[in-house]
Amino acid sequence: MPITTRTQTITPRTINRLVNALLSVKNNGGVISGPEPFLQSEPGWSLSPDTEESMQLGLRYLKTSRDALRVMLDTVEAGINARQESCATVALQRGIHSIPDEVLAHIFEVGHEICDDQETGDSDDFSVAVSQVNQRFRRTALMTPRIWRNLGNWMSTSQLQTYIDRSKAAELILTVIIQQHISLEVFFAITLPHHTRWSAFTYDASEEKHNSILPTIPSQISHLTLPRLRRLGCVKPWDTTCDSDGVLPEDTFATWKMPKLVHFHTTNASIKGKGFGKNLKSVECLISDQEYRSVLDEFGTWPNLTSLNLEFSRGVCGRNGFVDGTFLVGNAGFVKHISRNWPEG
Repeated sequence: MPITTRTQTITPRTINRLVNALLSVKNNGGVISGPEPFLQSEPGWSLSPDTEESMQLGLRYLKTSRDALRVMLDTVEAGINARQESCATVALQRGIHSIPDEVLAHIFEVGHEICDDQETGDSDDFSVAVSQVNQRFRRTALMTPRIWRNLGNWMSTSQLQTYIDRSKAAELILTVIIQQHISLEVFFAITLPHHTRWSAFTYDASEEKHNSILPTIPSQISHLTLPRLRRLGCVKPWDTTCDSDGVLPEDTFATWKMPKLVHFHTTNASIKGKGFGKNLKSVECLISDQEYRSVLDEFGTWPNLTSLNLEFSRGVCGRNGFVDGTFLVGNAGFVKHISRNWPEG
């Protein structure tokens, strides 16, 4: 921020004193050894320096010189600050212009991933934002497929198609949130032709109301072969009274062939399809019904599972009001890491 200085006039006499002082310093090889250069040209300085009058005159001359120099210094400081801001802007522009396109594209990818990891839903907004900065940013953004790979049914149909086109051959991350902008039928009609590029899929019905009916999963997405899918999520309401008006979403997912699936996160859903968990390495599971024993039995059939994160709802308890810990450990002995989150209260 530039320093604002008040207008102040320096008297000609003070200006002459400063000029003479600078000349004196110049003649002395640029060395200032004391205040004398600011005093020697003034009337009365020839008086004995020990007299009271001489001391008062010298003090007055030095103060007026100081005040004049402060005005000059503030003005110079304000000019420095103003020019620093301008130079910083120019330097930043030159710096960005000097960054190769491939490095700028990587910066965009990192920024997109940060927004995505924060789960704020801003990753798609980030893609649009960087593409609207200037022509170069737009050109680079359109040549960076990975920042257009997040698809969700909160998008409009035209936005979905635009993101798919811009993602080119990049892997796609799909999120379906119930009761969002477009229906499941419309969403899958647009995304299904690209199912071989799906790398992550999440079905999220966590915000469904009490006793609500989950919408039917469209039949056309059954028995899919998803060669790149590595992460799958199925999140249903904790309220077990919610049901589907057709096939349960987890039953549909059980029909999928996912040879590279390594991570599964779920709430109130267990997939028991043949061979579903054979390659799974990590599971995050929130158990909200009384079937935790059967769920853990199912996990016990998954040979490559090494990380299990369990969260229990208030309704899950054993004979003494708690989950049987020995049963848990006994059925998960193949797991290298177990995290258990018990209900409070």
